[in-house]
Amino acid sequence: MFTTDQLLDRIFRDPKVKYKLDLFTTQEKKRLQMFEKNGRVRIRCMVRDRDYIAKSEEVVRQLMMYASRFAKRICSQQRI
Repeated sequence: MFTTDQLLDRIFRDPKVKYKLDLFTTQEKKRLQMFEKNGRVRIRCMVRDRDYIAKSEEVVRQLMMYASRFAKRICSQQRI
């Protein structure tokens, strides 16, 4: 079984592109539900609850969704 970092390395082969993932915390990256199936890395969509081929844009989309949901939760807690 591969770790999240190993799977991200397979998707983001170019180090310049992977560097941009530093916008996200390690905790956010570890929340990604990624796995290998039939030799391809797949990612679980947290909204649609479906598996997709983990292309770089899909990984970033999932990270953005997680970060925006987390930010909304923090903002709503601060209003109380």
